[in-house]
Amino acid sequence: MTEVETDSPWVGRTFDLVGAYRQCAVRPSSQKFAHIVVRCPLTSGLFGFRMRALPFGAIRSVHAFLRFSHSLWYVLVKDLLILTTNYFDDFVSIAASKEASSVQSCMHMFFKLVGWQFAEVGEKAPEFAELFSALGVSINVSQFHRGLVMVGNTESRRKELVELLEALIETQVLQKAEALRLRGRLQFAAGNVFGRIARASLAVITQHAYHSHSPRLDQKAILALTLHRSLLLDGRPRELKPARGRPWFVQTDACYEPDGDSVFAGIGAVLFNENGRPVRFFSQRLDADLLQPMNPETRKTAIYECEFFALFCAFLIWGDRLRTETVFYTDNNAVRDALISCSTSNRVARGLLVATVALETVHQVSPWYARVPTDSNHSDGPSRQDSSKVRALGATEDELDVVDCWARHQALARKWGEPQA
Repeated sequence: MTEVETDSPWVGRTFDLVGAYRQCAVRPSSQKFAHIVVRCPLTSGLFGFRMRALPFGAIRSVHAFLRFSHSLWYVLVKDLLILTTNYFDDFVSIAASKEASSVQSCMHMFFKLVGWQFAEVGEKAPEFAELFSALGVSINVSQFHRGLVMVGNTESRRKELVELLEALIETQVLQKAEALRLRGRLQFAAGNVFGRIARASLAVITQHAYHSHSPRLDQKAILALTLHRSLLLDGRPRELKPARGRPWFVQTDACYEPDGDSVFAGIGAVLFNENGRPVRFFSQRLDADLLQPMNPETRKTAIYECEFFALFCAFLIWGDRLRTETVFYTDNNAVRDALISCSTSNRVARGLLVATVALETVHQVSPWYARVPTDSNHSDGPSRQDSSKVRALGATEDELDVVDCWARHQALARKWGEPQA
């Protein structure tokens, strides 16, 4: 994509080989082994048949066919210079719109020349178009010349899965075998939607399949299905772009310091550009009214929740500025691990987790989450008053309404199906 020079729109389509490995003949020396026996439903007698083509279900059939199809792909790309991919019997090809007719003619003549039958008419032989489907996936190459390809689920797949999830939410019953099949289908569909929010729900479905003693769905599983339904309804297609190679960086931090009957708590964050220079920062104290919902069980400390909230706030106010490559640094290992695994047992943190990965989807950003040593963290909370460091380097302070940020986190988590603490 980075080397496309023309402004001409691009188009694509799928070429489908008819019958796949049923077009592959059995080797003459192996024909004496290529027999099957079936029972006649009328007489119950046994009849033997010698197979002329590779049999369905045999491991060697798939292995042999894949060697053939990969060889076809190699010739198409290497010698005919056609941009195409190969997945079993499907060849997904793209071309500039002015070259589409030539590419189609070339593909047709090539398959006929080498003796492979392919779909020339019907549903499996579509015309080149900016938006086309392949293997249940919708591919949009209309902006390919501008460095953007969008990959999503077809409307029929989305509708089918949404109806299935709604039925399960209504009946609240899911058997183990059905749960595992559902997880596989949802995992495939989630791969064509931007973001990692599906991992939070898929983990719950897997847990229900293996550890639940009843097919009855508990509240956590119902919420996981609701979360995935929202993802299918509202999730944006996955956008593929060339990597810039120069990430931006965000450092976040929080403090939670008991002082007698009160607590001094705050959050802070710094945004660095690709050159490592700080450009924005915030440092805000958290009052008792906000700390109460962060720590509903009144534990001795709520530093984990505060650290998570600091990172969410940074993502919320700077999401539009972030580049595709972004690294978030936190000095709290638990926050880092929860964001990497998309899982946490802490109820308050789970709401923040869902809201954060929802922002990944909204802004089409796939961050790298890492730990920064506390001594190297420039985003100390207001208790340590170190904001003068980044201000002196030219960073601009952002005013932060922490009450509004907490409300927006709750709205995002609620939208994606996560209960509030």
